[in-house]
Amino acid sequence: MWARSLLLSLLILLLPGPGAFDTPPETLQFAVSPSVQHTSQSIWVSVSVNGVDLNVTYTFDPSSAQFNDAFTTAGDFCANNGISDAACQDSVAFKLMEEGAPVLTSNFPLESDLPRLLSLAWHVYNNSRPRMSAALLESCMTAMGLLPIQQASSAAPSASALQAYDLLAASYHGSDLTAEAGSIYEYLVKLDEEAAGEAASEAEGEGTPANAQLLTNYAVNSLDQGDYRKSRELFDAALEATRALEHDPNLILMSQIFMERSNLAAEDPMEASGDALDYIQRAVFILTTLEKKLPKGDKDSTEARQIRTSLAEAFRNMGKIQLSRRQNNQAIRSLRQSLKLAPHNVETISTMSHAEDMPSYSESLPPITVPTKFVEDGAPIEFVTFASDPSKCELSRLLDSGRRFGVSFNVLGQGYPTAQWKNGLKLELLLEFLEGLPEDKLVVVVDGYDVVLSGGREDFIDRYNTILTLNPSKRAVINADDPKPVIFQADYTFYCPLNDQSLSASIVHSYPKSPTKYKYLSSGGIAAPSSSLATLVRASLQRYDTEAWEKKSDQSLFIRYLVDTQGDDRAVPIVVDHYQAMFGGNGGNFGLDFEVDGGGKLRHKRTGTSPVSLHTPGKKKYQKEMRTLRDDGWDADVREC
Repeated sequence: MWARSLLLSLLILLLPGPGAFDTPPETLQFAVSPSVQHTSQSIWVSVSVNGVDLNVTYTFDPSSAQFNDAFTTAGDFCANNGISDAACQDSVAFKLMEEGAPVLTSNFPLESDLPRLLSLAWHVYNNSRPRMSAALLESCMTAMGLLPIQQASSAAPSASALQAYDLLAASYHGSDLTAEAGSIYEYLVKLDEEAAGEAASEAEGEGTPANAQLLTNYAVNSLDQGDYRKSRELFDAALEATRALEHDPNLILMSQIFMERSNLAAEDPMEASGDALDYIQRAVFILTTLEKKLPKGDKDSTEARQIRTSLAEAFRNMGKIQLSRRQNNQAIRSLRQSLKLAPHNVETISTMSHAEDMPSYSESLPPITVPTKFVEDGAPIEFVTFASDPSKCELSRLLDSGRRFGVSFNVLGQGYPTAQWKNGLKLELLLEFLEGLPEDKLVVVVDGYDVVLSGGREDFIDRYNTILTLNPSKRAVINADDPKPVIFQADYTFYCPLNDQSLSASIVHSYPKSPTKYKYLSSGGIAAPSSSLATLVRASLQRYDTEAWEKKSDQSLFIRYLVDTQGDDRAVPIVVDHYQAMFGGNGGNFGLDFEVDGGGKLRHKRTGTSPVSLHTPGKKKYQKEMRTLRDDGWDADVREC
């Protein structure tokens, strides 16, 4: 019973956004068909939506072309009926999966059903639904006696069972359930070692090499958990396993191991300073050699695409490492090689921009004798955040940190199921809130689950005045009715998710220059008079909401507005906090960028500023950095979550 409940809860978590609650419930009327039909080869689900019968067939034959993904079916329905809101697709797809889930579970009662289960689970996983594949596998494998591992049969698992365990671990990892994935990988590695030992005994000492791909996957999972020692040991074992295959070494896998090992070296303080670059250079050498051996003109074969994709990633990572070591010219050369192979990769383009602009970057905040009083001391401020789940520890951490400095938050979004949430919904909720405020009231908006405050109202007013004093072109207001500037957090990384990759590439190419490496707008922190922010939100929604935005990211709309309105005096002026005077955050390297001064205050090492908000996106690695600052004496209230 618990397995089926977990299945359904995970199915809900699977959904990519704020489904039905973005569209009034009465616009979609569901009528579930009396039964879900299934045979030994397929399951057929039918749901009537607004009087239209929608059918989804889940087929277990890998050679069949009848796979009909629920999201595809739902998207076709919404498009054919002129419903452009992404909530329509989410709502319909959820209903199709919800009705099929119990039958999918009960249709795989025996271990002999594993091949059919794997066929379906692989299809779901490969369509970017790791939570759903994890739910299906976990529920069915429990019914088969394969889970929990501690209660599984002592007999050696079948080949299909091993594949199921491996896919379950990958699904857990893809769902950010790294601890659960780690327990599966540990079990699989133990089985692999036992099998190798038995083979060695039977062959009088000539055992089979360890499973290098398994060890690599386990190593990556351990790295994501922050277990550097275990990750290092597993990577070393994986390399040894690939080298053991003297007659047929898996060179592509070896290059992947070197790339991941480079990531470990960049994160682990125990590694030598040059290790990250050394490992990535090895990967580039292997992949370049493999590319040269490809038949002339071979661009479309699976092997060619795999090699070139990996080589583009390797050159990109090499450029990033060289840039971090201030080897600008070398970084530019590496990034150019990456762009030849993947010309529209946004991460490569944004890194190239940093490499080209770095000589002009400044470090310290320019001196200011007396900041202009755009907002008077003691002026009222409204603090706003978003959270669909008010019980989450991460929200309590933000609220506690605010109370320490006398700040209370307006929490928007409560009552929307977490599974139905998309960041784009923030704009609609924020606009509704702003329209109920006095026009010139200062509003500070931060994310709900990954932010901690380290200052109070007067600190935010001081930083607001400082930032606008540093941006005279933005603060010159000719007419009193013109909107005042809106201040955004700045990040090192560019994040503007759009369906059109070439459009994303065009936007990052056109992005305005910055005086520091913290170049790109982030919506994790916003400060502005209520009327200006309301005007910006309204203008962004009106300008872009008709396109295929899908409400994935409010940040993408603000970035597009900033880029598209350059030089437009009628646009709402946007100021990015490039020196991180108010909002701290860079998408990662907090250990390199932040420290705690003698008075317990957060201090930016490069700019010399003391931001009063720290945004740490990411649940594990970056939150660990937040805890490190707390342990160093930071006076913010940072609870464990």
